[in-house]
Amino acid sequence: MKDFDNDQRNYIRGIDFGAILDLDGGVVPWSFVQWLANHVDVDNEDMSFQQKSIEINIESFGHVLGVPTTGRPIPAESKVTTIEFLGLFGLTEMPSIKFFGDKIIAKGQNKDEFLRCFMIVALATFYCPTSSTNPSTTYLGGIINVEDIKSYNWGKFFQEWTLWYINKYQERSSTLALCNYYNAVRYLDF
Repeated sequence: MKDFDNDQRNYIRGIDFGAILDLDGGVVPWSFVQWLANHVDVDNEDMSFQQKSIEINIESFGHVLGVPTTGRPIPAESKVTTIEFLGLFGLTEMPSIKFFGDKIIAKGQNKDEFLRCFMIVALATFYCPTSSTNPSTTYLGGIINVEDIKSYNWGKFFQEWTLWYINKYQERSSTLALCNYYNAVRYLDF
């Protein structure tokens, strides 16, 4: 992101995802991520520590990640949405996250293509990561029409994603696929 020009940075700010541009990077230790996840009460939507709790609410995602917390829900995942999204790139199957990252690095794309590629990489690696090398199709409906990105309630989407993956982790000890930055900041800010 350091190599983004002013236009690209303004495009990202224009869809209300500009806060990510201010992050310096860093790693949240895996043992800390697991410890935090083990202290989440999914039903109560909070982290509980010795008689104290930290809410995992929509507004906190907006505060920590600087994303929209009002508006429409992200359109539901569907085969039609995936086909429509892939069609924008002339593809028939979902490529790796690297494909979209390479398109950003290559430059020369128009605003809409840049923002779609940026959102795929940001969602797949930071906001909603998974263990797959391919992006999830869950959020594609929210980035097909670039002009609509900021009209969606991303805070709610990230909250639901986080709680779903923490619940899955707690029940089956599966991979934790969530924004580690959010959980760490929320805990440390408390």
